[in-house]
Amino acid sequence: MTPVDPDGPRDGRREGATRAIEPSADDHRAAIHVSLLERLGKQIDLPAWLFAQGFHLSATQKEPTELALCDRQGETLYLRKDVERGTWTYRSEREPVERGTVVDLMVRREALSLDECLNRISACLDASNRTRGPAAYREALADRDNTLRRAVARHLAAVTIERDAERDLERLGVVRGTFDSWRFGAASSVLHDPVDLGHSRYRKGDRAMVFVERPIDAIAYERAQGKQHATYIYTGDNPSDEAKRRIAQLLADAPPELTVVAAFRRDRRGVALAEEIADLAAQRPVERRTPQFGNRWADEMQIEQRHRDSLQRLHSRPDPVIDDVRREMARALDAGVDRAAICTAIVRRPPRGRDGLDR
Repeated sequence: MTPVDPDGPRDGRREGATRAIEPSADDHRAAIHVSLLERLGKQIDLPAWLFAQGFHLSATQKEPTELALCDRQGETLYLRKDVERGTWTYRSEREPVERGTVVDLMVRREALSLDECLNRISACLDASNRTRGPAAYREALADRDNTLRRAVARHLAAVTIERDAERDLERLGVVRGTFDSWRFGAASSVLHDPVDLGHSRYRKGDRAMVFVERPIDAIAYERAQGKQHATYIYTGDNPSDEAKRRIAQLLADAPPELTVVAAFRRDRRGVALAEEIADLAAQRPVERRTPQFGNRWADEMQIEQRHRDSLQRLHSRPDPVIDDVRREMARALDAGVDRAAICTAIVRRPPRGRDGLDR
């Protein structure tokens, strides 16, 4: 029997595996198109694009962080610019699942392929192209009466304010991307103490009505205890008589299965506020909950954030011992020492302490 070379079949299998994982020319072409679309799509002004398609500014602008545009059939699209990435996105009021970039808009509404989207965008960005579509886009972009430009400027100012407010929330302990704007509203509105009695939005399925002094305390409580099942009332530090009357009405009208929680601070003033809520609740039980650290719930959230930051700084510091080990391992490998022998030596190193010193 002829011996079989073990390297032969193995090399064949390796070669076949290499061919299997090598991307095809079509994959390369698709990747290039996606990259081009992403880069060129950022240069398209989506509001001007939609103006060229027959949309106009809506008379009702519900949120300053969204630019509402309507067409002749009454459909409304809401646009938002990411000031960090420099890209516009949209969402449809009629179809909530429809959202995305200008490329998504063309694919969904005009059934264009990626090649056709690329050609359309390139034509609009080509100043020498005088065909109807690109010319209409550049005319809308010129905005001769300055209406669209003023609306976009107001939108960008509002988005910038919100971005800065979200960064402030991150410094206070709110993890990036976890702020519930549906529940608590705009980030810029939760950084201030309530002038009067305030509240978050109520979601069907909420199990608790939580009383706190400030919106930032509500955000901190939600992070620690709320679990997406609590609605919040902001009383301030000294609620007025009118505010107390409204609180009593809220408690009387609240569903009986809703748990009432007084989550005020841990000092005497917090105790007094909790007692006032208990008096206004009449026979309804009121639970008293306080933070484990700090005076307010927001204090606890910030303390935990500082702890996480300190751990991150600690672990990011260079370790000279580890650096020395890596340097010596590199020298040993260069000298021809087997890697398995090095790993075995590290695993079988003497323990620290008295036992290690005795050896």
